[in-house]
Amino acid sequence: MKRIFAMMLIGIVTVFFVGQVCLAKEAKDMQIVYIVKDLVNPAFVEMKWGGFAAAKKYGVNYNCLAPEKYTVDNQIRIMEDLIQKRVDGIIIVPIDGKGIVSGIERANKAGVPVLNSNTLAVGGDVISFVGRDDILCGKLVAQFTVDKLKENESTKKAQKSSYWKEPRVLLPHGTGLTAS
Repeated sequence: MKRIFAMMLIGIVTVFFVGQVCLAKEAKDMQIVYIVKDLVNPAFVEMKWGGFAAAKKYGVNYNCLAPEKYTVDNQIRIMEDLIQKRVDGIIIVPIDGKGIVSGIERANKAGVPVLNSNTLAVGGDVISFVGRDDILCGKLVAQFTVDKLKENESTKKAQKSSYWKEPRVLLPHGTGLTAS
């Protein structure tokens, strides 16, 4: 399932990106590079291979790179190298959404389009962001937790009231419920 999702995501991103990046160039002449956080995480490995599959399908030149050391400065160095090589587009999964801004701005100045994926970059001009809304996810997790706590509290009250009827379990169970 993860592989299918990764392949679909990379395919959609590639089609969108190719369409936005180089309308004047033929696909076979375009060079798109995906910079991920690392190539140890299975999700990024799937993105890498999904990108190669999509690139083959749409006839673009594609590569996936990751910094040797897990730092945003190393990602920026990769971006600078790609800018010097005049790639047609960069897709970036930033290690640090704030720290990557200078790399994105350098690509903007050089006219290299950037697409932001997975982790939101908080500056520079990007064609689009492909990923989840972490603020919404945080709100949903918080609401779920509050609802479960309320649910558990009413369950505890119901359990406590039934324990009062059985004196032999009153002391140990009541103490356990109160402690929890």
